Amino acid sequence: FHIERLYPNPFNPAVTIEYEISQWAYISGKIYNLNGQLIETLFSEYKSIGSYNLIWNASLYPSGIYLFILENNSELLIKKMILLK
Repeated sequence: FHIERLYPNPFNPAVTIEYEISQWAYISGKIYNLNGQLIETLFSEYKSIGSYNLIWNASLYPSGIYLFILENNSELLIKKMILLK
């Protein structure tokens, strides 16, 4: 269970998020701003073991720093992303 990388970072308007799951579990991936407000839930579901990637298109959001939070039942991982327009 880890976030492999976010690229490009800084990005405009889309960023690729790569993460890996080491055991079958309920996983959620969410985007927050620095005020702690939930911006978008990218997924919230059971996932099997494996590597995953997705693209977040932030064209509707203002420039700034955002946090990608990957969470399962017992862990929380956070990576910072910078949107530059």
